[in-house]
Amino acid sequence: MNAQELFKALSVIAEIPLGAKEQLVFAAIATETDGTGFDALLVRIGGNAPALRQLLDRLKSKGVIETSRDASDARVYKLSSEGKKILKKITK
Repeated sequence: MNAQELFKALSVIAEIPLGAKEQLVFAAIATETDGTGFDALLVRIGGNAPALRQLLDRLKSKGVIETSRDASDARVYKLSSEGKKILKKITK
């Protein structure tokens, strides 16, 4: 992503009521087409587990992510249809 694309992405995200840390988690989830597990997300973005759970809960309450279960019955986080719309705006 070049600087112009990054600026555009940030301006689109700025229109959505997401805090800076929420934007980071949104971006980390958006890069995984089949979703991502909690532990993998924690490793990618750092921080601590309780703080990440709060961020995920806020993103879920805002309707931009959803949870499901994978084949091993582990929770997977992925973009909701609303989150995908946001991502589409970013990547135009």
